[in-house]
Amino acid sequence: MKNFINQDFRPCHSSSSPCHSREDGNPAPSKHKSENFINTIIKKIKPGSSEDWLIGGLLLIAALAHGWNMFHYPYFENDEATYISQAWSFIHEGKLSPYTYYYDHAPLGWMFLGLWFFITGGLTTFGDNPIISGRLFIFILHLFSVLLLYAITKRVTRQKLAAAIAVIIFSLSPLEIHFGRRVLLD
Repeated sequence: MKNFINQDFRPCHSSSSPCHSREDGNPAPSKHKSENFINTIIKKIKPGSSEDWLIGGLLLIAALAHGWNMFHYPYFENDEATYISQAWSFIHEGKLSPYTYYYDHAPLGWMFLGLWFFITGGLTTFGDNPIISGRLFIFILHLFSVLLLYAITKRVTRQKLAAAIAVIIFSLSPLEIHFGRRVLLD
């Protein structure tokens, strides 16, 4: 350990330089911490591992439960249209709402919705009804929520099974299927 601490780590330009190997023959640590961090991440990634298949299966379950008939159930609610009109106003008029003095929620939700409409090309990119485009945005957010729920539960419990059960309960919950499909800020 003493030799490692006293070793000179100056940048070198030839492979025969002492900074490319230590006395024990192992390569010297990288000068940049970001290189070590990236190499550590790459070593931990195991393509095709059992956890990759588990997460893929959980995402499939969540996508099927959330996406099946999501444009017809639940019915289109007037709050969804209100939030979409506020997102439209934010993008096209630069105002928080198309109505004067009408702000019922914090505006960040419909700002994100407006950004989604801007990125995808408008309100009717995915159909004649703007709520369909909004529900697709919610669908994508749902899949990210599933990944986040899995990661948090696994980190807290340190068990893949507990994380998988939490995701399945969340994805198949009737309340989530009913309210989670709607373009709501609540």
